[in-house]
Order: sequence, then structure tokens, then C-alpha cells
Amino acid sequence: DQFMAKSVEYATPLHGFTRQAEASTGHDTYDRLPQILAPTLVIAGDADMMIPAENSKLLASRIPNAE
Repeated sequence: DQFMAKSVEYATPLHGFTRQAEASTGHDTYDRLPQILAPTLVIAGDADMMIPAENSKLLASRIPNAE
């Protein structure tokens, strides 16, 4: 499986992986995104195995004038 191969190739320490998973599942500011007034550039990585690039498009659609 591609995910497992990349996980071995770019191994993250267990504590780092655990904290990243906790942050991505326990942090929800979706409803507050329209309140961002600063110029915002949303960047994503095509090869990000944790957060799909499609999520960045969703974020950008919720932030006024985001690119």
C-alpha cells in the first residue's frame, strides 16, 4: 500500500504522528473561517498523506477573498 511505503520512507516519530492526529481531529474552526479578514493564501501538498488537498479548497472557499 502506498501510504505504508511512504510512512516507512519518511518515518515520523510516534509522538509527532499522535499529536498531529489529535490536532487535526480535535480542532474545529470551520464556522469561524468567514471571520478571517487578513489576506490569506491557502497552500496544500499533493502528496500529503494526512490531509487531502481537497480540504484546502474547502478552507479557501470559506475564507473571504482567500487564494
